[in-house]
Amino acid sequence: MRLGACVGFLALSLSVAAHAQTHRTLLSRAEAAHQRQFAFLAGPTRTIVKAYADPGDTDPKTHHRTTTGNLHILFSDGSQIVEKLRGDERRYAWNSQAGFSHITIAKDRQTVVWTEDYYVNAATPYPLFLVFFRRGRIIFRDSSAMLWNWHFLDNGDRAVAAWGTAHGTACPFVYKLYNLATRTITAKDSDAEIKPCLHKNAPEWALHLANDDNTDSPAQK
Repeated sequence: MRLGACVGFLALSLSVAAHAQTHRTLLSRAEAAHQRQFAFLAGPTRTIVKAYADPGDTDPKTHHRTTTGNLHILFSDGSQIVEKLRGDERRYAWNSQAGFSHITIAKDRQTVVWTEDYYVNAATPYPLFLVFFRRGRIIFRDSSAMLWNWHFLDNGDRAVAAWGTAHGTACPFVYKLYNLATRTITAKDSDAEIKPCLHKNAPEWALHLANDDNTDSPAQK
């Protein structure tokens, strides 16, 4: 009995020790993952050094042209991310992507924004989507008809955009505030017929963009 009890106790002790070691290993891994996540959030080591799109090309049969090729985001550690044209197999068709434009890097060097331009008829591409890329991923891909104008606020932590139609109105029909830190979007309707497009009690961020002369026509630079 004593020998059996000793063997049982030894087996139990070994089991407890193994369980404790496994628990410590899991905790160590979790702590390491937490530290990596904290380091990434607190101060990313890589920064965006360049963002650009490849040249467009022309279909030899239809003679329709893409305004650009794929989009490239280059980082300080030598890595890159490639955003491909959407619907590439039918890119010369109506409502297919023509290319990327307005590619802009924020002052934080962690954020890049671009527009996706689409054919809304047989020949004319328009900026229909505004895309926000931050710290390795796309956080917004937004659309509200056609993009008229946009720009950063607060060194890239926020951005504002004006959305409207291609023809027929003097004003955008909605202004939007993009908070990249909280990943929220705030919208403010405008008077799409008469300028000034917003009342004086509108949010400051909306008035800031409403007073921008570039909102008189869609963004197609």
